[in-house]
Amino acid sequence: MPPAELTPARTARILYFGLLAGPMFFAGVALALLPPQTSVDQPILLYTPFALAAVLFAGGLIIRTRIPPRTTTETENEWWRVNLSRALMVWSLFEGPALFGAAMYLTLGTIIPLLVTGVGLVMLLLNSPNRLIEG
Repeated sequence: MPPAELTPARTARILYFGLLAGPMFFAGVALALLPPQTSVDQPILLYTPFALAAVLFAGGLIIRTRIPPRTTTETENEWWRVNLSRALMVWSLFEGPALFGAAMYLTLGTIIPLLVTGVGLVMLLLNSPNRLIEG
């Protein structure tokens, strides 16, 4: 059986699910390794993931508005050929804070930074490849 051709649409889906799996796996491992604690010695570190997330999520949403929906005359592969770089930038801006939130959970031991991870995963799910094409 010959290998399937790697089209831009398939490449986008592979990249998307790879970016989605990273924070999910990292947060799952973090939760399995470290039970939640309550004391935080440096409260500024507790708010850092939220500040980073606010900036990067806003950037991702701004770039998301610059991605045009697919027209009826355009094939899916043509659309992805033009917009894959923008979509990848949006997904990366949502994935970064999600990973950072999980890392801060490991660093601080409090579950609050995992809220950023959860919001990042929701943002990734709301901007899946199919939803980007539809506009």
